Amino acid sequence: MVGIGGLLAATGITGFLIPSGFFDGGATGLSMLGASTTTISLPLFLLIVNTPFLILGWNRFGSKFIIKCILTIIYFAVFVMILKVPVLTNDKILCAVFGGILLGAGTGFAINGGSVLDGTEIAAIIICEKVGLSIGSIILIFNVVIFGLVAFFKGYEVALYSILTYMLAAKSANFLIHGLEEYIGISIVSINSEKIRKALTAELKLGVTVYSGKTGFEGKHQEILFCVVTKYDIQRVKRIASSIDEKAFIVTQPVDNVHGGLVKTKMRKKRF
Repeated sequence: MVGIGGLLAATGITGFLIPSGFFDGGATGLSMLGASTTTISLPLFLLIVNTPFLILGWNRFGSKFIIKCILTIIYFAVFVMILKVPVLTNDKILCAVFGGILLGAGTGFAINGGSVLDGTEIAAIIICEKVGLSIGSIILIFNVVIFGLVAFFKGYEVALYSILTYMLAAKSANFLIHGLEEYIGISIVSINSEKIRKALTAELKLGVTVYSGKTGFEGKHQEILFCVVTKYDIQRVKRIASSIDEKAFIVTQPVDNVHGGLVKTKMRKKRF
């Protein structure tokens, strides 16, 4: 996965972003901006910019993970240096779209393989533990600075196209990391909660948690069922619950960072 990720990301950069003059976010974007405004090559800049982030993460993530990241980034930088991709299109929109998709796909494959192509997320995790901001907020602040520099040195149009590239890269990466295992939390309130619980555990082999609550108007005792499923099982859960109690109150909400418990999922390597 790491090998495929480095190849895809390098293809996106050399085949679409560099020919069009667009930039990514994060450490990769900062490296591209530095290489475009100095005489230092992009592969060397990738190593220089990512090094401080990797040093920061040594104690937090352990030497084994950081060494793997170092090797991945070196591999990525070498591919950027040696890969010669012909210019497939001069259309700016197509370059932003497919450059972003390839770059994001490369990031997603690398993370699924237990490594990273960009040290920004490592730094964001460490900083969020110290200042109390979310990881997403820290990455956003970092990228606002990056794209602000792009606008200053390269113009607003290039910065806007670069933001589009980054947004598509983020969507592509998130799909590969979470898309096939998107989890949904389902809460079910019903007078037939026990029958529904037994049906869900018997037919779908789901783990179901039973909360003890009471109704708001009458103050009567009421059991509340909660389970976590993949997005493909939502309609099956609703169908089972409604077949037992057509008046059952069902609420669904996205769930992140599912770990442990009885959740239907394919086996994966630990990423971090």
